Amino acid sequence: MSAWVKNGSKLFGKNVQLSTQLVMKQARGYQLTLREHKLLVRTVTDLFKLVPFSLFIIIPFAELALPIALRLFPNMLPSTFSDKKSDHAQLMRRMKAKGDMAGFFNEVIAEKNKQILEEQSSKFRFSKLFHSEFQLEQMSVEQLRAICAMLGLRPYAFKSHIVLQLRHYVTRLRSEDRDILWEGVNNLSHAELAEANRMRGMPYVNVDDDRLRAQLSSWLEVSSNKDIPVSLLLWSRTFFMAQQPGTERERLVSELNNT
Repeated sequence: MSAWVKNGSKLFGKNVQLSTQLVMKQARGYQLTLREHKLLVRTVTDLFKLVPFSLFIIIPFAELALPIALRLFPNMLPSTFSDKKSDHAQLMRRMKAKGDMAGFFNEVIAEKNKQILEEQSSKFRFSKLFHSEFQLEQMSVEQLRAICAMLGLRPYAFKSHIVLQLRHYVTRLRSEDRDILWEGVNNLSHAELAEANRMRGMPYVNVDDDRLRAQLSSWLEVSSNKDIPVSLLLWSRTFFMAQQPGTERERLVSELNNT
């Protein structure tokens, strides 16, 4: 058995042990912190992923087919078995692709509402005027897929399902926003800041903590204190991504067609 399997198994066992303690803590009526809640969710997710992944370890020579399976199903690998170096390279590719998508999405929205200003204060001021135009139901499938791609989501087949998928995603984010506001942005580690920015479609790779906190604070201000459409909230995040260099329109269109 290779070293990465042993190390991943040990780390997974430790996560299961800690998560069991967290479940008992929650059963006694104590509230979990954001960090504890994320650990519990990640461990439960890894438990489901471990079932198909274990077949490649148990069956002789099945480990040779693991790279092909990961190519077809990139999310099947439990988090404790992931390779940090390859993950970093993959994150860089995704960040560049998301920057391209954000630029394209900005142009799509600009064609529909050319008078909306890019400044955040202007979005707040004019958000009610464009409420109907920014409803998810009013957007095309291509626009909805662009939002999903920017957020790292795999869109469903039908438009109604994509709208529901985005609404559930934002509802989960806003629930997490309340926890972050309660615990404070300054109490988050670098990894937690990067994960929070990633889930909200903002730059997070090779970004210092100060900028990560500033981006997250800007999101929290919009999400918690401003009554604006959900789709406009998502669109406002594209201006962070559009600032990334290396726009390649051909690659963007190809990725959107494959989603």
